[in-house]
Order: sequence, then structure tokens, then C-alpha cells
Amino acid sequence: MKLIKSPEIYKSNHYSEFFTKEICYASGGTVEKVVNTKTAVFQEFQLFSKGGVRSYTSSNFPLLNWNNNVYAVGSVITDITERKKAEEVLNQTN
Repeated sequence: MKLIKSPEIYKSNHYSEFFTKEICYASGGTVEKVVNTKTAVFQEFQLFSKGGVRSYTSSNFPLLNWNNNVYAVGSVITDITERKKAEEVLNQTN
């Protein structure tokens, strides 16, 4: 995913300001879960686009301060569509 704004804008803003509505909806409260449990949350989801269905993984993890309080949540979203297609081809040959 490309940054569409300068890095400074990402500080102290809600994730819904950077990601599409579809990605925010697909996350289903993941950020809140990370904050409440102080643990990482991993999920896989699909989104529909003009080019068809795309598959993604999302890794969300807490960033803790010296007092062990969550001050931010880091997120990495990876498009795994090609990997999923390759897995399907392998499963069909077995």
C-alpha cells in the first residue's frame, strides 16, 4: 500500500482516516481488540474490487509506553491474492 499523505499526518490520527471504508469494516474492531488486550491480532479477509476478489492479511500490534499502556497500534496489511491463487492451483493438482 502506498502512503497517500505525508508521514506526519499519520501521527495521532484514527486509522479510518487512512484506510478505505471497506478495510475499516473488514477489520471488525481489530484495533479496539488490540488496545483492550494489549496483544497482537492477525486476520485474513477478502475485499471485492473492480478486478475481482482480493485477499489480504492484517497484522495489528500494540505499541506500549514505559508504563505498559498502549499509545498506538501498528498495522501491516498485505495483499496475498497471488499467493492464494497459487495455493488453489497446487490444491487442484493434488
